[in-house]
This record gives sequence, structure tokens and C-alpha cells, in this order.
Amino acid sequence: MPLNIDFQQIFLHLFNFVLLGGGLYLLLYKPVVEFMDKRQAYYESLESDKKQALQQAQEKEELYTKKLDEFDQDMAAHKAEAIKECEKLVNARIESAKEQADKIVKDAQVKAEIHRDKMVEQAKEEITDLALSTAKKMMEQEDMYSQFVKAANEGEQDE
Repeated sequence: MPLNIDFQQIFLHLFNFVLLGGGLYLLLYKPVVEFMDKRQAYYESLESDKKQALQQAQEKEELYTKKLDEFDQDMAAHKAEAIKECEKLVNARIESAKEQADKIVKDAQVKAEIHRDKMVEQAKEEITDLALSTAKKMMEQEDMYSQFVKAANEGEQDE
């Protein structure tokens, strides 16, 4: 053998290297690659779950937004209806108050008319009483005057 090369040793080293490479491949590389593939699949599934959950959340948000808009529209309609009803009630109360005010004014006018009539009647009675008492006093004065005249005439006759 020239150069002291032993081909048997080279083949054994190559065989050992192939066995070591194959063993390491089976023991280390393959399990690590499987672990990495599983880990990547796990994170991809998490990502897809997250995207699906985000999509569902967006759909729910759109649904809730639509429902809120419908609710706002319903509330606006109910509010308008309630305002109309309140206006009707207010107008009815105003009309009732006007009617009561008119009734109170009419009653007051009737009472005032009755009171005026009573006062006129009392005034007539008082005037009549005054006229009678004045007439009586005048009659008494005429009696005194006639007595005076009589007395004066008698005094003239006595002379």
C-alpha cells in the first residue's frame, strides 16, 4: 500500500459516520422537526381560531349595531308618540282649565248680579224708609206749623 492508506479503515470510518448520521437523524433531527411541525400547526390553529373569533366578534358587533340603530329608531318613534300624547293631555287640561275659568267667571257674574240686585233692593227699601220717615217728619212739622199758626191765630183773636 502506497502512502500508507488503508481503505478498510476509510470504509469503516465512513460506515461509522453514516451510522452516526443516521442515528442522529432518527434520534434528534426527526423528533425535533416533528416537534417544530406540531408547534407550528398549534400556533396556526391558534391564529385561525383567533381570526374566526375576530370575525364572529365583528359579525356580532354589526348585529348589535343594527339592533341598536333599530332600538334608537323605535325609541325615537315612541318618544314622538309620547310627546304627542303629552301635548294632547296638556291641551285637554288647558281646555278644562278654560272651561273652569269660564264657569267661575259666569258664576261670579251671576253672584255679582244677585248681589247688585240685593243692594238695589236694599237701597230701594232704605230710600222708601227714608222717604217715609221724611214724610212723617214733614207731617209732624206741618202739625207743629199748623199748631203754631193756630196758636198765632188764637193769640190774634185774643187780642
